Amino acid sequence: MRNYPPGREIHSYPIFQIPAIALISCLLATLLVFLLGLGKPVVAVGILLDLSESTEHPVKLANVPTGIKVADVEVSGVKAYLESNANLSVPNQVQIFGFAGEVLPLTKSLETDKAKIMSELNIAMSNKDLHQNLQYNKTDINKALETGINALNQSSSTCKSLLLVTDGEANVSQDIINNASSSNVKINSVVVGSEASQIREATVKTGGIYLSPEAGTLEFLFGQKIFDLFNNNIKWIGLCLGATWISLMWVLVLPIDRWILQSVFGHNPNIAGTLAMGNALFWSALVPIVIFGLFKLPAISNC
Repeated sequence: MRNYPPGREIHSYPIFQIPAIALISCLLATLLVFLLGLGKPVVAVGILLDLSESTEHPVKLANVPTGIKVADVEVSGVKAYLESNANLSVPNQVQIFGFAGEVLPLTKSLETDKAKIMSELNIAMSNKDLHQNLQYNKTDINKALETGINALNQSSSTCKSLLLVTDGEANVSQDIINNASSSNVKINSVVVGSEASQIREATVKTGGIYLSPEAGTLEFLFGQKIFDLFNNNIKWIGLCLGATWISLMWVLVLPIDRWILQSVFGHNPNIAGTLAMGNALFWSALVPIVIFGLFKLPAISNC
């Protein structure tokens, strides 16, 4: 380890100056990514709403004495998602499907315009023949998932997510899971008020999220939690923070060497320098491994 003469100030050495410049740059980059939302992915979302007979039964809620239909809160949740989506500089492409024994599009295509999506959804839901056309006394989740995957395959968006909303357990075929995985489509599930192990397995295998809320929380869940999960730049924030930490460790090489290991612990300069440099190298190797393990690299997978 090179011996740095004690007569010179720490800030006069390149081994301090260069990491210090890198540290300032990384801090600025982290601030910009956080405040400006840089690095958020372009997302296409297919929403699959269970409109089978069971969702027409009122569910008792603490603040609603007469109860509320699951189908109604599903639609309210979608509208909350669309309200949040409209605030994005690049809104998600969204298409909504209703399913029971059959699957029907409630909106015509993947669309970013909130007003157009809302209008088409309201028209579809007001159709008096909707339940009959859906064969609402049956439930075919595999057909719904297959329809959603095929629709998302028409999009050029970076990230493709299905959001399945249902009220109970159902079989999900391995072929559907394989199709979603090969198409880079994540299956995300909201199972209202119950546990659905096979649906959970499908979400895990495709990298999606599984939620089992009470019916009364759906509107908040769609507009906040699910929306934020689909539209965040946490990978880029993690990358910038990791680079910031590595830069800080290199900035601290000389202070650790001179002020702690030599002055406090009395190590000779060679040992102190080797230990200080080893600390920086350790973090330089560990941080990328941790970031890749948690997020993967944003350049490889931003979803």
